[in-house]
Amino acid sequence: MAEKPKPLLMRELTLGEKVALQQLTMSPGFPVLIKLIESGCQSATADTIRVDTEDPNYQTILAARHHYARAVNKFTQLVRESINYHVQRSVVTEEVQVAQETQTPEVIQ
Repeated sequence: MAEKPKPLLMRELTLGEKVALQQLTMSPGFPVLIKLIESGCQSATADTIRVDTEDPNYQTILAARHHYARAVNKFTQLVRESINYHVQRSVVTEEVQVAQETQTPEVIQ
């Protein structure tokens, strides 16, 4: 079994970018974007299933469409998992920063 890929831009996104990504996931258009992406995955998979078994190049066409569908689906999965990773990390980072800011420093007498 292949090693699970690391999230995209795992260390490169700033806290501000992670927060912006989190806000994007809460916008009304985000589910529509996900719907479009999932439709593309379904379409690529359906094209693989529709290959004519009577075609003389059946094996070649099937292999090409299978590779394409797999790549589309794997990339989509990687993007979705990366979004989830960054959103979760931004929430944790924000909570830590708020906790640090609200701590009252001890008064030294």
